Amino acid sequence: MKQQIFRVFGTLVLAGLMGSFLASCDLTRMPSKSIPIDESLKTYEDAAKWNRGVYTQFRNRQGGVFVTIQEQMSDYLNASSGFSNRGGVHHGWVEMSASDNDVATVYAYYYSALKNLNSLINGGYQGVIDDIEAEKAGTTNEKTLKTYEAQIGEIKSFIGSAYFARAYYYFNLLWRFGTPYNKATALTDLGVPVVTVYNVSDQVKRGTVQQGYDLIFADLKEAEKYLTDVPNESGSIRFNTDAITALRARAYLEMKDYENAYSEAMKLISSGRYPLIDPTEDAIMDLWRHDTSTEFILMVPLRAGTETVSSMGSYYAARKDQTYHTPDWIPTQGLLDKFAPEDIRRKAYFEEVELYYNNIHFNGMTIVSKFRGNPEFATDENEYYGPIPNGQQMPKIFRIAEDYLIAAEAAYFSNKDALTPLNELRRHRGLAPLSGISGKALLDEIKDERLRELAFEGFRLFDLRRWGDPMNRMTSQKTTDGSTLFLSNSDFRTLKIEAGNPKFVFPIPQWDINVYGEENMPQNPGW
Repeated sequence: MKQQIFRVFGTLVLAGLMGSFLASCDLTRMPSKSIPIDESLKTYEDAAKWNRGVYTQFRNRQGGVFVTIQEQMSDYLNASSGFSNRGGVHHGWVEMSASDNDVATVYAYYYSALKNLNSLINGGYQGVIDDIEAEKAGTTNEKTLKTYEAQIGEIKSFIGSAYFARAYYYFNLLWRFGTPYNKATALTDLGVPVVTVYNVSDQVKRGTVQQGYDLIFADLKEAEKYLTDVPNESGSIRFNTDAITALRARAYLEMKDYENAYSEAMKLISSGRYPLIDPTEDAIMDLWRHDTSTEFILMVPLRAGTETVSSMGSYYAARKDQTYHTPDWIPTQGLLDKFAPEDIRRKAYFEEVELYYNNIHFNGMTIVSKFRGNPEFATDENEYYGPIPNGQQMPKIFRIAEDYLIAAEAAYFSNKDALTPLNELRRHRGLAPLSGISGKALLDEIKDERLRELAFEGFRLFDLRRWGDPMNRMTSQKTTDGSTLFLSNSDFRTLKIEAGNPKFVFPIPQWDINVYGEENMPQNPGW
């Protein structure tokens, strides 16, 4: 298996084949066949297929283990009594190791996509442009010349898409596996391997954190050159310059570069292209149930019946008749208490249902329904049960709400007006504005608003790390008679992890260390 995985570093894997393979949700194997770049990328039509492959791979690196690992490690979920230890090593922290298959999957699949992108960036697309330019020089037909010009323009946008995707993957690798950014030590702190040209005989080494972020921002600068003609509009399904700005804002916040984080977030807010929704139940349900909202900066489209993403359906886990549920993960009471009754998100994120575990029914319990799925993509069962929610919905890569939160946090730490962006988001979620607060009280409100807005989307663990906060599991839900039998009987429910624990950073997968050697791939501390 190790050698099978590492073949992705030596030979270009055809993106279309890779995409369809990943859509099958088997994340433990790799394709057994590959196609050299000089045979698969010769014409404009080939380039268009490769670009579709870039987007397919991007879609298949959303949801699933790319989100759930850090969510299971965070403070606002409890394991149910029927979770069968799925994710238990993450939830319990202690037994999680560098040999964890889910962690290795995330690492390997980001790098498998990067290998393709490097080949496309390093001459793959440009070679097609050169061939079209040669053909263009040999014709005087006006219609043909216009066709060639249009093709060259599109392929340049494909180059921009490749640069953007590479920056996105490297940020996500650094976010999980690199030393958290510290300006004073970033030049020497261990990041991840920064590989821009793959050669199977190359000795891969971990780069520094600064090298990783330098590549991210350089790639985004290149992407911006090529994507200027792609429209910036709400609900976009194409990489564009607003998506670049959103990724910069996210990266700058992680780096604690608050001046730049604030500036990038405010560019998106002040553009007016992504107005926050009206504070109504219908609007928030449209956002999460029907994938329809003005707030989407970048999303990934799905096509019913043919395209899927790695589901997070284990939160909802509806039985066929939908009269009871058996989710693996239950929101804590501490989390539920963060949502005021008038908060419109409460209706979209949670649902009161009947649970069923160990032949016992538990009535009136609250589960996570934020990812129950879009009815358009529900599983057709039969005429009696109807469509079954399956967790399939369009991934929302960037939403303007995140930028209001980035602006608020960055403003707080750079002595700017943090209340204005914070209150604007609160108002559009049905909450009253805050006034007369500052200092720790204001920071706590910013943290709580970020928790409410981005719950279950993969941010919480890394937010706690950035703030230097501990991971203290919140108070569990109970039945009306005080029972917690629907929860796993373990110490997970009261787990406390001190701030600064090294396991806030994921381990470098052990197979990577075995192949390249400890001297080239030293493990993160604590693993």
